[in-house]
Amino acid sequence: NISYAQLGPGDGNGFKLGGSTTGGYNIVKQNISYGNSSRGYDTNGSWGNLYYNNVAYNNTRFGFEDGYRDFTCDVKTCPSTFINNIGYNNASGNFSANIWTAVSHNNIWYSDGKGPEVLYKYSKKTSLSAFYAASGNRLDNPNAGDLSSLEMNPMFTNAPGALFALLTGSPAINTGDPSNPAQTTI
Repeated sequence: NISYAQLGPGDGNGFKLGGSTTGGYNIVKQNISYGNSSRGYDTNGSWGNLYYNNVAYNNTRFGFEDGYRDFTCDVKTCPSTFINNIGYNNASGNFSANIWTAVSHNNIWYSDGKGPEVLYKYSKKTSLSAFYAASGNRLDNPNAGDLSSLEMNPMFTNAPGALFALLTGSPAINTGDPSNPAQTTI
C-alpha cells in the first residue's frame, strides 16, 4: 500500500491504526507513506501493533509514532514491534517510541544533516546510542550485530520523486532481520 499527500480536511495521517475502542494487534508490512500533512504511521492509541518492512518519508510530523496509549499500560501489556523499517527526513522525527515499544531493531532512521531524528518519550535523541540508552538498553541498539539499527542515508533512487528502490551500495541491502519475522522478501 502507498499513502501520500494526505492534505485534505482529515487529520493528515498516512496510516492510522485506531484507538482503544477499535483495538489493536494490527500487522503493518510493506507499505510506503510519504508527503502527508501529519504522521506516516500513527498508532492512534492502539496497542500490540507489528510494523515490518515499511517506509516513512518526508511526512510533516513523525514517520512512525508509538507515542501514547488511550489507557494505562506498559511494555508487557501493550507491546509494539518495529523491525526492518526506514524512517527518512520526517519533519518532527523519524520514530517516536515510548515505554510500551517492546521491540525495535534492524531499522534505518535518518534525516539529512540531522542524524537519526528519534525520540523516546517525546525527547529527541542525537544518536541511536543515546536513544538505546534512554530506552533502558532495549530499542534500536546500533551495536547489536545482525540485529543492529542504523543511522545512515538509506540511498533511495529518488525519494523526492517517490522512487523508493534502493541504489547499489545502500546500507539497507542485506541488513534486515535475518530471521525475517514478517515472512516476506524484499
